[in-house]
Amino acid sequence: MDVSKILEIFKVSGWNLTALAVATGLVLFLPESSVKQLGLGALRAVFKPWIGAAFILSSVLAVTSWARRGWEQWSQHRVLLTRRDAWHNRLRNLPNDEKQILRQFMTLGAHNLPFHLSDGSVLSLVAKRVLHRPSQVIENVEETTYILNTWARDFLTEHPEVLN
Repeated sequence: MDVSKILEIFKVSGWNLTALAVATGLVLFLPESSVKQLGLGALRAVFKPWIGAAFILSSVLAVTSWARRGWEQWSQHRVLLTRRDAWHNRLRNLPNDEKQILRQFMTLGAHNLPFHLSDGSVLSLVAKRVLHRPSQVIENVEETTYILNTWARDFLTEHPEVLN
């Protein structure tokens, strides 16, 4: 007997396990008259221990599946919040020359602005992922266009005092 095939039951989705738990629970716990009306009286009488085992197993697996999914979503959300807080702290602790560049974006309401390729403040903002270049192809040797990232624009719109 191949163990990997037995373990496949643990990969069944939470929806399927929940449906199985509800179905077996109904067959087990419905009143006798309702089970007979559904035509499941003989089935329940013969296979009641197996239906009970299927109910317990599918219920436990459904709960653990939903709990695992909830944990994964919560932990991904925590990572995003931590990352966002780190980005916001970067914006709060910028030197004045980098703030001046961001002021240009905010006062003009521009999404992209041209800057000289050797501007150290712009390159620092690129390294901090506040700005980015839309293309690595440079058309003009003197200057190229840089775009203010959406998360930075949103934060600076909500907190303009950061640039003072």
